[in-house]
Amino acid sequence: VDSISAVRMRDSIDFLASDERGGRIPESPGHDAARDWIIDELTSIGLEHYLMLSAVLFVVGLFGALTKRNNIAVLLSIEIMLNAVNITMVAFSRYVTSAELTGQVFAIFIIAVGAAEAAVGLAIIMAVYRGRRTVDPTEIDSMKQ
Repeated sequence: VDSISAVRMRDSIDFLASDERGGRIPESPGHDAARDWIIDELTSIGLEHYLMLSAVLFVVGLFGALTKRNNIAVLLSIEIMLNAVNITMVAFSRYVTSAELTGQVFAIFIIAVGAAEAAVGLAIIMAVYRGRRTVDPTEIDSMKQ
């Protein structure tokens, strides 16, 4: 956490510890230690938090890609899965190799691939809709019309 955020958080905790007349409540021994512990706990987001978020997003995207009956929803679910991979890449880059920007570079490439996938996918969906008048993936089971 940067120093400005830590100072603002310390000021907020001190404000909460004051009484309604603006005066300070008498400090107990260890008040500063408790305040520092609260700040550390509120600002310590580690690698495991990012990996858990990424796993949840990936599972939600996988569930959507396998269960949705609309091709647009399937494409959106795939995008959610790609964003989960992006979070993982950036988190590993931040916590494992913080001096290098490899995770961020991979994330930019994944975003570019996702944009291209969305453009090609939408073009295919539009072409299929023109020919069959449906975008239901269960009804589109062969390449011939």
